[in-house]
Amino acid sequence: MSQESLSKNQRRFASRLGHEVKEHERKLLNAHVSVQSRVGKLAIIVSNRVFKYGEYDARTQREAFHDEADEIAELRSGCYGGIEIRRAAKAPEIARDLGDKEVSDMIFIGHGSISGIWLDTGQTLRWRNVAKHTRYLKQGRIEQRMCGHFSDYDSVPMGTFALLDQRGLIAPVGAEIDDVDPDETLFRPVYEKSLNTAKDILALIRSFDDQPPVDTADQSA
Repeated sequence: MSQESLSKNQRRFASRLGHEVKEHERKLLNAHVSVQSRVGKLAIIVSNRVFKYGEYDARTQREAFHDEADEIAELRSGCYGGIEIRRAAKAPEIARDLGDKEVSDMIFIGHGSISGIWLDTGQTLRWRNVAKHTRYLKQGRIEQRMCGHFSDYDSVPMGTFALLDQRGLIAPVGAEIDDVDPDETLFRPVYEKSLNTAKDILALIRSFDDQPPVDTADQSA
């Protein structure tokens, strides 16, 4: 990509980011929020899309993701009004959960990066899609249980604009995780502040500028 094209894309990204920050503020001001976690639903979304050239074969990866969802559901039983596991990561179903006032918390399990998760359908659900479909800001947490590398200049953490308190976004920030036995110590809050400006988010992305781009094209199945 030429420097001129990159500059145009970066300006477009900055405009989108500014728009989503304002939309998030509008939802806050209008109290467009979900129910609280203790009465709300936890939606666990599991992607079946696998990494072709990974350490584990396709069956092992998929089984590990579903086992992880089952273990989390069992461990957290009683913490929410209900827990539902989505056994496939598809955009329409995720959009419904993002727009559902009764869904207070979400967990995403699969392959991806800090800014998106690989969907079963072959696409990647990124931060812009999540922001677009969020009608009610989640009062609980969003956990991104996929790799947390920042792959490009527009790597806004996926769940940034879906939360009432952005400190509730949990991910392995800047780190890769094992498909079968993820290191739980890597999962931490993405943000230190409850509400972040475009400047704050850009500073976070730029703090990982030294991470090499990750080309995931044609590496999934």
